[in-house]
Amino acid sequence: MKAIILTCSLFFLFQIGNAQRFTKIAYINQDSVVKALPEFKIQSRLFEAYTKQIVDQIEKMQSDIQQKMIELENLKNRNTLNEILMERQREIQVMANNLDRFKNESNANISRKEQELIQPISMKIQEGINEVAKQNGYQYVLPANILLYSDSANDITNQVIEEILQKN
Repeated sequence: MKAIILTCSLFFLFQIGNAQRFTKIAYINQDSVVKALPEFKIQSRLFEAYTKQIVDQIEKMQSDIQQKMIELENLKNRNTLNEILMERQREIQVMANNLDRFKNESNANISRKEQELIQPISMKIQEGINEVAKQNGYQYVLPANILLYSDSANDITNQVIEEILQKN
C-alpha cells in the first residue's frame, strides 16, 4: 500500500514539475506602453484642458465669494441694517453651497472624463498584449509593478508598443 501511495505521489510531483516547465509567463510595464502612445499625449492634453476649465470656474466662484465677504464687512462697518446684513450672509451661504455642489459634481465629471479618454487606450493596450502573448506562446502576462524579481528576457513591453504602433 505504501508503495502505491509513494508511486502516485512521485507521479503527481513529476507531472507538476512538467506543467511548470511549460508555463510561459511574461511581464509588461504598462506605464511605459501608455506613455509611448501618441493617443495618450493627445488625451492628456484634452484632459488637462478639461480640468483647467473646471479649476478656473472654481477659482472664479471662490473669488466671487471672497468679494461678497469683503462687501459684507464694509456694510458692517457702515452700520447697515441687520436685515440687509442677514440677506447678504444668506447670499454668501447660497454661493458657498453652490460652490460645494459644483466641486462634488466636478469631481465626478472629471473621473468620468478620465475614464472616457483612457478607455480606448486601455483597449488598444489589451489587444496588443493579447497579440504578443499569442505570438510568443505566453499563458500569463503580469504587470511589472507586482513582481519582486523578473528576468528582462520576459519583458514584452517593447514588443507590445511595436505591435500597437504597427496597427495605428
